[in-house]
Amino acid sequence: MNVTVLMPNLTQNNTIALFMHEKGYIDLFSLEAVINTTTVTEPDNTTLTTIRVIKNGKTYLKTVLGSGVTALNVTNNVSTFIWEYNPVSLAKRYINETPDKVVKNGETTQLIYTLDWQDVKALAILYLAITNDTGIKIKGGKLILTFEGNDLREVKIEYSVIATSIVKNSLLGPMTIKINAKGFGEYRITSINKKMEVKPPTKST
Repeated sequence: MNVTVLMPNLTQNNTIALFMHEKGYIDLFSLEAVINTTTVTEPDNTTLTTIRVIKNGKTYLKTVLGSGVTALNVTNNVSTFIWEYNPVSLAKRYINETPDKVVKNGETTQLIYTLDWQDVKALAILYLAITNDTGIKIKGGKLILTFEGNDLREVKIEYSVIATSIVKNSLLGPMTIKINAKGFGEYRITSINKKMEVKPPTKST
């Protein structure tokens, strides 16, 4: 993403890349989930590891910064994002719509859809730390579902947005922050209908 900060007498431009590796389990019937995420930010090469567990209506978020600092936060609410915008839920929503394009290669079939602007905005809020009250211009979004026979095996998501925030009372005076961002996600479905025990994390484990 390209980040531009505009101030009365100064303009700053920075290019930031976020590489996120997620591995998780989601139970849409019991409303339980475990999602392990490692995020590497470049160019400063900062690594953040999070373990998000949802169990009995609570969200447990364990964070590990670098190789040392660990924190565990527990909240009594669960964001609906995780149920609505995981790869399987997105696929279930779009599968009943007519795709823009169908690509067949032997037993493999790809269905390609244009993402609704509401979905692109939600993904930007979820993955790019853009707040809901930020002005967002949607440049485009694509959803690609890959099936092997009748089984969903891969979900790809692509989107592009421009976000603008105005900060009136910063220490440096009023500023405008513009983020021109592109997001790419690729998810492999490794198992379906395989039950896993979900346990809340502790700070030490």
